[in-house]
Amino acid sequence: IIPDEVKRSPEQYIEIGEIRTSEVDMTSPVFFKNVFIYKKFRKLDSPENPPIKAPARKQLIPGSYASTNLAVQVLIEKYLYHMPLDRQEKRFSRYNLDISKQTMCDWLGHIARKLVPVYNQILKDLRTKQYLQMDETPVSYKDGERKQHKAKTGQLWLLNDPQGGVFYYWSHSRGNRVVSEILGEEWTGTLQHDAHSAYKTF
Repeated sequence: IIPDEVKRSPEQYIEIGEIRTSEVDMTSPVFFKNVFIYKKFRKLDSPENPPIKAPARKQLIPGSYASTNLAVQVLIEKYLYHMPLDRQEKRFSRYNLDISKQTMCDWLGHIARKLVPVYNQILKDLRTKQYLQMDETPVSYKDGERKQHKAKTGQLWLLNDPQGGVFYYWSHSRGNRVVSEILGEEWTGTLQHDAHSAYKTF
């Protein structure tokens, strides 16, 4: 940054040094649309054959307008920063983007299904450990299939390796069969838990 006096009469001054300062800045999110155009071709010597084009790009969510970056951003905001989908919907609207919470919920469902192999691998790895911790937490939920207005209570189970992975398991039950479903019939080791009878039965 050059002083105004120097700008007005640069021939009267000589630079003898500088002072540097810095600040952290940011820009608002930038949203843009990618358009992919697939050119179609017909072979000159085989006009009777169907036209050809490059294969379609693989999409994270088939048939959706969500890019991988956008869908993963929704996932991170919800599960890492605990921002509900209705608040994300309002935030998108401030950038003139009409993305409903139902649409984002559908995206999360697709992503969750794609992550099932990772989910299963976490459990597989935990079952090789000789010392694990387990607990369950009641969670209110509504049964989407029965369309009942009254909330029920389910259980979010946790299997934890203090030195590594964490596995979450949803069940309607708090019974000992769930402990068996999570740990498997073959697991042996030390399981740290509270006084809930399901663990003792297992």
